[in-house]
Amino acid sequence: MLYLSNKLTKTLQTVQNTAFKCIYKLDFKTHTEEVVKISGVDLIKNRANELNTKFLNNCKKFKNPLIEDLTNEYLQGSKNFKKKTFLCKYKTSLG
Repeated sequence: MLYLSNKLTKTLQTVQNTAFKCIYKLDFKTHTEEVVKISGVDLIKNRANELNTKFLNNCKKFKNPLIEDLTNEYLQGSKNFKKKTFLCKYKTSLG
């Protein structure tokens, strides 16, 4: 689950694409899929999801007290949480 706004994600992806188009001397009309294939670098949203997952898994593995408190509060059903938080994905593995 991605926790960047759509606008920020699009902006970051555009910057990354532009950089790779310059590096690989590609036409500026080259589609993102082609840029990803040529550069070997994943999309911003995929990379962000991967980093979120690794971060939460490491927090759980090494018992990060801040994240543990947050997940415990979430699992207890606190009304402070919105319907969709980054913890929703991990609810079953947290308890």
